[in-house]
Amino acid sequence: MHERVLGEDCEIWRTTRVQAIAGADLELLSCDTADGVQLWSRAVGFRGVIIAESRTLSFRRRPVSRDEVRPPADLLRWAYWRNLPAREVLPVWPSRRPRDYELHQQGGEHGERARLLRSHGDWTYTDRIRGWGGRHVRIDNRIILFDYEAETDGRPIALVIHRLHPGQAGRDDSSGYLPIAPPASERLIGETCTWSNPGTIGEVVRISGDHRYCVTADGLPLRVIEHHHGWIANLTATRLIRRPPPLDAVMPPAEAFDWARWGIEPLG
Repeated sequence: MHERVLGEDCEIWRTTRVQAIAGADLELLSCDTADGVQLWSRAVGFRGVIIAESRTLSFRRRPVSRDEVRPPADLLRWAYWRNLPAREVLPVWPSRRPRDYELHQQGGEHGERARLLRSHGDWTYTDRIRGWGGRHVRIDNRIILFDYEAETDGRPIALVIHRLHPGQAGRDDSSGYLPIAPPASERLIGETCTWSNPGTIGEVVRISGDHRYCVTADGLPLRVIEHHHGWIANLTATRLIRRPPPLDAVMPPAEAFDWARWGIEPLG
């Protein structure tokens, strides 16, 4: 089937057919020009009810300059993201997160090789070294969530920066821990920890796989056992510093914001 939209011919494609519930299908439709420009998309549910729809409002074929298709200049400027919280009046919510520490964990030959956790005020920083050598850095201050992944040789794989909606910002969605029965404790690097499962207030969080943590009284994981969909982490704390790290130590690695590493010529 074809349609005429904004002076262009487009062909209607059924992109996906999903069995949503017993006896009912969800269809995802798309009307695309011969050269692949989508002019509308539609999600159609039971009995033809349109669940969601998007439609192109204007379309013009013209030469486009390089600057018009380049990423915004602020995208790879951490100061822009870091200063966003200062521009908003946000609610203050209590946090279950431990504050002001640096924790080093070491893994084995299989699974995650090492993990570094830091906290400075509301900023938390996690740097994971994968078993194959890749790196995953996550930074969170309850308003901005930063995720960066790189190959063993430092080549970037992915960069995601998520700014929470003001209605969500400030909330603490981090889980706590509930001791496993019967109680079992260990002594590591001069600290006592209790074996626990991820939990919320009063109940264990139900997640697939095996997730066990030996945590201190203030919630620092000195032992980590995680098995989930082929992912393995068996980590033991090797060093714990109970004081705030420098603020620079919870900031993104500089290479994450290097335009050249992403194959993009810098603006200017």
